[in-house]
Amino acid sequence: MKLLIMEITFEPYFSPYLIILVAVLSWAVSFLLVRKKFKGRKWYNKLSVILLRTSAVFALAWILMNPVRRQELSTSEEPLKNIVLIDQSKSMGIETPVSRFKQLKSDVKDLSESVRTSPNTLWFGFGNKVRRLPNVDSVAHLECSDGKSDLSKAIVSAVSQVGKDRVGNLVLCTDGRLTDKPRLRKALDLAVKSGIKVSAFGYGKPESVRNLAVKNCVVRRFVRPGVMVPMKVVVEQRGMGSRRVEVLLKDKKGKILDRKAQVMNQGESIIDLKYYSSYDLQDLTVEIPLAKDELLAEDNKLDFKVKVDDPKIKVLYLEGTRGYYPRTRRGGSWEAFNFIYQACVATGKIDITPYVVNFQRAVGGQVYNVFTKKKGYPKTKEELLKYDVVIISDINRSIFNDNQLKWTRELVEKHGGGFCMIGGNTSFGSGGWDKTVLEKVIPVDMSNFGRGMAQRRINVKIPEKSLNHPIWRIDPNVERNKAIILRHPVFSGTNVINKAKPAATVLAFSPNYRNMPLIAVQPYGKGRSMAFMSDAAGGWGEGYQNGWGETPSDNNYYRRFWVNTVNWLAENKIEAKRTKMYASTESVTYNIGELARVTANLKAGFEADRVTAEWMGKKSSSVKMAKNEDGYYSADLKVGGGKLKRKILVKAYKDGEVEATDTLSVKTFALSMEILEPDPDFESLALLVEQTGGDVINNSEDMDKVLGKVVKKNLESKLEFRVPVWDKWFLLLFLLLALGGEWLVMKYTAP
Repeated sequence: MKLLIMEITFEPYFSPYLIILVAVLSWAVSFLLVRKKFKGRKWYNKLSVILLRTSAVFALAWILMNPVRRQELSTSEEPLKNIVLIDQSKSMGIETPVSRFKQLKSDVKDLSESVRTSPNTLWFGFGNKVRRLPNVDSVAHLECSDGKSDLSKAIVSAVSQVGKDRVGNLVLCTDGRLTDKPRLRKALDLAVKSGIKVSAFGYGKPESVRNLAVKNCVVRRFVRPGVMVPMKVVVEQRGMGSRRVEVLLKDKKGKILDRKAQVMNQGESIIDLKYYSSYDLQDLTVEIPLAKDELLAEDNKLDFKVKVDDPKIKVLYLEGTRGYYPRTRRGGSWEAFNFIYQACVATGKIDITPYVVNFQRAVGGQVYNVFTKKKGYPKTKEELLKYDVVIISDINRSIFNDNQLKWTRELVEKHGGGFCMIGGNTSFGSGGWDKTVLEKVIPVDMSNFGRGMAQRRINVKIPEKSLNHPIWRIDPNVERNKAIILRHPVFSGTNVINKAKPAATVLAFSPNYRNMPLIAVQPYGKGRSMAFMSDAAGGWGEGYQNGWGETPSDNNYYRRFWVNTVNWLAENKIEAKRTKMYASTESVTYNIGELARVTANLKAGFEADRVTAEWMGKKSSSVKMAKNEDGYYSADLKVGGGKLKRKILVKAYKDGEVEATDTLSVKTFALSMEILEPDPDFESLALLVEQTGGDVINNSEDMDKVLGKVVKKNLESKLEFRVPVWDKWFLLLFLLLALGGEWLVMKYTAP
């Protein structure tokens, strides 16, 4: 300590002028009273009383002026503190086999005992927030689990807790992957102004994050029971090079419904999976087995629901073959239309309306309803669009007018309906259908063949790649199903066509007749179509329609084939019936802070005044969706924090009222940019070191040297002491003697 100032000052309780005035008046009054009262006494007695009273008055005035002795002392040089900041963010957990954080702990453990136990070194952890640690041993128990690395905030907070004039060195143990880099200037200014040297121990090497994530699963949310449900799974791979990855589809009990493995490179890959729907709501999971070197496990699986909806399918079935044919090989007969009709009716889920021709001929004739005898194909587009599937079997083209053919094409192309043409004398090119607007709908090239028929034995073979098509799912058991369809009966004739169209899938072909396609399907517009080149009701298909079954007395396999065909052809239109609006997102998993692109597609014929999207919740606001050139509506919603699972509500308004809604579910993850871009960043650390005169630390020995330095600094802090001086015993004794002396003089000098 060094004495800077020592002085006596007054800190009166009242105004000093008032105290002086009162003292002077008191003395004057006392003087006059003494002269009057001591009149006739000796002069030295008067003088003694006046001096004693004057002394008492001025002693009391001194006390009232409150004299204080003030001293100022400066402190001597003291050792400054070292602050060590430990980065606890997730990026410190990257790298194998030893993570950055484990290496940091090892380096701290290797410090000398004198440094580890020094009271001048204070330890802090930082990430989302700043944590002061009790001692160096606490570092061993830290975890790197924070989603942020706010270094600027940590420096300011730690220095303020210790005192900026008491910090000499600041050591940063971090990979430099900071989330508050723009605010680092504030921390740098504080260090420079306070004379704090910042040293940096950088951890890590350039390395991509190793992670697999299920980003999306594109699947219909409503399906019919017993149909194959395809889906596209979007998987993102980061930092794993070229790797074989297996994707599993499971039900709620963990049973694997489908699996597929393929080699994935950096970026997104699409995996095609499928399963057959049951008859109720299905809880499903797409999952990727966790790799041992992965960063996150939370994004390796995605749960979703598929609702099984079973509305009736409306089928318009026109059959041109007349006559009765054996029901089975053991007897009984049916009129030709009954084979497909009875197969559909037996399901209870297909509402089929059969029409037949009055006379089968190349030109002319009339079709009528088998039961109501109502004549003619639907005469308005609205009436035709009530149907989901149209099947035309051996009907000549002249029965339909141009509008009816145009409406049939629109049913498939614009409304998602299904169309099937079955072979016969007046089907395909033989019936002139290649010169109609339905030529583009039918999935085979049938031009330039005139009558184009082959009356002969036609063997049937199923291509290997088509064995898993939903139309061929006759039996749930894969092996039994394969055996059934490989024993497909032969036909006794077929229409002749050139080939299947490029977009078509051949389900069956004839190996003994030009390898010509016999059954082909294709998507067309929003719908689907089929070409069945032989006969399905009498004639060329007699052995097929009454002999393809489990026993000689049934045709169960035939029936299942045509039920599957109707279900497959109707699927898109049934889906379109469920809602006026279908909304979707590009992904079902998002990182917090990303933009979720929401798209809404309105059903044909439905026009909305406006369409909005919003996060479901109390504080959310809606965003108006913009209509693009394709007629879709889209908008971007920023993904905020909070719940892991969130929902998006899409609304379509008409005349100010909500006309249609759709709800989407997404999952959110709190992956910060330091995880998405985990390479260490030593540039910012180098700036701090350079600007403050600190050191670059490369190992525990360097860190030991920095923390082992004892830096002293004259802090120039001042200590001030104030001590009253009127309460001394001798002053009080003097006052007592003055008052007592005056009393004695007055008593013993009285005449």
